[in-house]
Parts: sequence; structure tokens; C-alpha cells
Amino acid sequence: MAPQIDEEVLLASEKSDVYVIPNPDNPDRFLVVPGTLGVPEDGKKIWIRNISGSPAEVTFGIVIGSGGPVEILNGKSKSFLLKKAPVGVYEYDVDVVVKGTRVPAQGGSDPRIVYG
Repeated sequence: MAPQIDEEVLLASEKSDVYVIPNPDNPDRFLVVPGTLGVPEDGKKIWIRNISGSPAEVTFGIVIGSGGPVEILNGKSKSFLLKKAPVGVYEYDVDVVVKGTRVPAQGGSDPRIVYG
């Protein structure tokens, strides 16, 4: 069955929009790649894949998301439906939980979603 025109089709190498990975320069730290992701003003479903080696918690603010943390186990992906929002830059949080300690993941600085 052919995909609908308005459906996104992900290629094998594009299974997720964002990845949580160990920092190759500092194994005690983690990165969100890409650090900034653009979406349309009417929102979008994005996929985040965690390959950090530990569970991760993702929190989008209430303006663009649910406001509460969502856990992604290591090696797993989760989808997030981003709400319609005004043009702008919105930070979100990704924390990797290592032996009970939350370690903030960085994406250049803090991870961001750019609407517009």
C-alpha cells in the first residue's frame, strides 16, 4: 500500500529525528544530536532514539509538549507529538539517568526546537 501524500516516510537511515548519545570527548556526559531541530508552526510528530547506554527522560514544556518527563529506555525510540505554537525557539530537557543520577544531555547548548 502506498503512503498517503501527507504521511512522512522515513528512510532506513532516518529512523529518528533526534538521538541521545554518549559524548565521544567525555564518556560521563551525553549529547542530543542534532542540538536544534526545526518544525512547522502547526507542530509535528518527532522521534527521539536513546542510544546513550542508560535510560533517558525527555521533557517538553507545556507550550509545545505535555510538560512531564517521558522515559526512553536505552536502545529504544519514542514519538512525541509537538503542539501548534507561535514562531520561536523552545528549549526542552533531556536527562540521562546514570546509577540514579540525572545527567543533563547537551545539544551544542541546551537542546532546542525551532518553530517556523
